Amino acid sequence: KDDALSWLAYPLLAGGRVAEDESYFWAAAPFIHARWSGEYGSHHVLPFYYRSRTPSGSRFYSLLWSSGRNADASQWQLLLPFMYRHQDSDSKTLITPLYAQGSSDHGNTTWKSVVPLVLNRKTEDEHLVATLLGGYRKKDDALSWLAYPLLAGGRVAEDESYFWAAAPFIHARWDAEHATHQVLPFYYWNGWDETFISLPVARWKHSESITTMIPPTLSWITQSENRSDLWMLGGLGHMSWGEEATSSHLFPLYYHNRKSGTFASLLTVSWEDRRTRYRLLPPLLSLYTREHEEHNLFGILGLFHHKWGEGVTDAGHLVPLYAYRENDYFLSPLVGWNHDPDGFVYPFTPLVGIRRGDYSGGWIFPLWSQRKHRASGELSGTFLWGTYSRNGEKSRSGIFPFYGYENGGALPDTDSEIQARSGTYGKRFWSLPACWYRNETRVSRGHGVASPSQPIIQTHEKRHGVFPLWHYSQSEKPLVGQMDVNASVLLLLYDYKHELRKADAPDKPADDYVRRRILWRLWHYERSNGDVTVDVFPAITYDKKGNGFRKVSFLWRFFRYENGPNGKKMDLFFVPVIRKAPGKAPQSNVDSESKVKMLTEKRGMNEETYQLAL
Repeated sequence: KDDALSWLAYPLLAGGRVAEDESYFWAAAPFIHARWSGEYGSHHVLPFYYRSRTPSGSRFYSLLWSSGRNADASQWQLLLPFMYRHQDSDSKTLITPLYAQGSSDHGNTTWKSVVPLVLNRKTEDEHLVATLLGGYRKKDDALSWLAYPLLAGGRVAEDESYFWAAAPFIHARWDAEHATHQVLPFYYWNGWDETFISLPVARWKHSESITTMIPPTLSWITQSENRSDLWMLGGLGHMSWGEEATSSHLFPLYYHNRKSGTFASLLTVSWEDRRTRYRLLPPLLSLYTREHEEHNLFGILGLFHHKWGEGVTDAGHLVPLYAYRENDYFLSPLVGWNHDPDGFVYPFTPLVGIRRGDYSGGWIFPLWSQRKHRASGELSGTFLWGTYSRNGEKSRSGIFPFYGYENGGALPDTDSEIQARSGTYGKRFWSLPACWYRNETRVSRGHGVASPSQPIIQTHEKRHGVFPLWHYSQSEKPLVGQMDVNASVLLLLYDYKHELRKADAPDKPADDYVRRRILWRLWHYERSNGDVTVDVFPAITYDKKGNGFRKVSFLWRFFRYENGPNGKKMDLFFVPVIRKAPGKAPQSNVDSESKVKMLTEKRGMNEETYQLAL
């Protein structure tokens, strides 16, 4: 085609093309191939060789020898497994199984290696020699060396030098001003922070203090410019001196704190708290305190106390003999008085006393006690083990387990008179063996702090009964339209239940449920929103619904009569006798003599009885 000639020989898997732009040749494809275009091209005979030449360079690959040359004059040669050579304008590399060498940086850096025994590398500022046993490195003015079998090494330079031997046990490091060295476990010295550690003694510097320790004696001393502290025997002893000295002690002999003035020993203890000085004598179980002009003496672990001083009210006690406070009270096992507003006096032992001051009453222990406020009339007291109290309209009394009574007062006429967030008004009473009465009203303003703007929710509760004669309970919340009533007579003889729930929406009726029963199921009556159900033992039922539905039955379908929106139905002796749809005449199932005869034979009735039933 045009100036190109192409050909194919299928049995030989051969073909080719000859043209001015590009030519190629295949034989035993894909093993023999050649392609050329001018002076560039490629050819191969697989797996023996491959050769190519392009504007970027040339490549030759074979099983033993391979080479390449790039346009930038770099080249490489590979003779497996004997030699690899690479060369470019900046570096040279030669690698053989035993020997290797190279250079870089235009020959300024050279290296040689007898693999894996020796590495010798040189640059303008560094010389490195490495062997299996160790080596050295010299860079600038620093010389570093290593000896692997000895775990040793070091560095010598102007800025800093170091040395290791049997690392990490022997070590030294130094510069122009400081040095650090160690021979473990014998000693360690750090010249930078002046730390010295050894088995018999240790010393270190921290911030502005120096600490010296003697481990065998469990003792150490810490010294600073304004304070020194000596600790002995693991802390059992401590001494502090200097301008900022704190406390000293030798356990268990004494303790002394210079700043707080506290001193403690086996014989005496003294301390100061809020300008009050305390002195304690443990052997005498006594304590003495002084604050300005007030003195206090305590003895016998507090059983005795006496307070005195200029401008101080005298007071004291000696348990169980007396207790007094000047012009206030005096108490003893025989006679005593109290001049407080809630005062009293007892002339002969505390068993009988008379109240005076703002209160009247008295006590006869353990029979009776009474306390009445003269101005308000508030009363409280006890009789035997019972209690009683009265505060305005509210009162309570009781002797458990005989009776209990509580009167919360009358409910205020208006909600504005109710100040508290919640409260209970009304009366409750109970007595044994089984009698109770409750007529109460609980009020609440919901959650949070009471506020006149919040609506008041009232809950009325009425309960009374005598077990097992009767029981009655009623709970009503008028604001939410809720009421619950439960009653019974002689337990199961008769019981009554009534539940009323106000509807959520104004256009919906309230939920009203009533139940009455005699002996549980002897007579059972239920009414729910106009729907009525009555059960009479043993098998009589009556149902009525608000849509006009009525049903009476006995023994299910022994006799059943229904009348409602869906029509009329009647069953007699389990036989359907009437089925009437709305607006139609009743249909009788007995419309032939054969059916009459069949039913009379099965039911044992004559024809005249059956017609009468219809």
